[in-house]
Amino acid sequence: PGFLDVTPQGVHKALALKQLCCRHGIPLQALAAIGDGNNDREMLQAVGTGVAMENGSPELKALADEICGPVYEDGIYHYCADKGLI
Repeated sequence: PGFLDVTPQGVHKALALKQLCCRHGIPLQALAAIGDGNNDREMLQAVGTGVAMENGSPELKALADEICGPVYEDGIYHYCADKGLI
C-alpha cells in the first residue's frame, strides 16, 4: 500500500542488471540482489543469490534464496557485513 510502479511491459530491474552485467562482463550468477517488494521479483530470480528483506512481501520472501534483516534495523548493512562484502 502507498505506492504504484508504472513501467512499460517487459521492463523491470532484472533487465537493467542484465544490461549492466553484459556491458561489464560480469555473469548474473555472480551477483546478489536485495529487495523488499514484488517489483523486485524478477531481479531476485535473475541473480545468483536473491535476498529478501524480513519486512518484504510474503511473495518475495517465498522465492528468495536468503532473508536479511528488516530495513528499520539496517538489514542490508548487516547482511553485507556478515557476508564480508563491506
